[in-house]
Amino acid sequence: MVGLHMDPLFLYKANSLKPHVLRRFFGRTGTETTGLLLLSLADITASRTASGHLENAESYRKFILDLLNKYFNESNRYVMPPRLLDGNDICRYFRDKTLQAGWPGSGITGRSTS
Repeated sequence: MVGLHMDPLFLYKANSLKPHVLRRFFGRTGTETTGLLLLSLADITASRTASGHLENAESYRKFILDLLNKYFNESNRYVMPPRLLDGNDICRYFRDKTLQAGWPGSGITGRSTS
């Protein structure tokens, strides 16, 4: 988590909250998202407050609250659901079906699986 705690700041500075960027961020941080965002907020708030840049700390706080809102309340748009299957699952399914039927080949390419 400590290694990723600057990522929200990079998003903030890039000023790019497109859905695919947030999906990638939330996918990378997973179940640690809430803790990571709060850690980042604490770090930036402490450093900005100590340096006398309170307006920057407030702006960053609003940004983090927006990310938390997107994570919890708009997850259908921003948080990727787990994949139901991938290409390997499909190939395995068809290979198993063709072997059960006694057909040579994979059923997809016609090449032998042995």
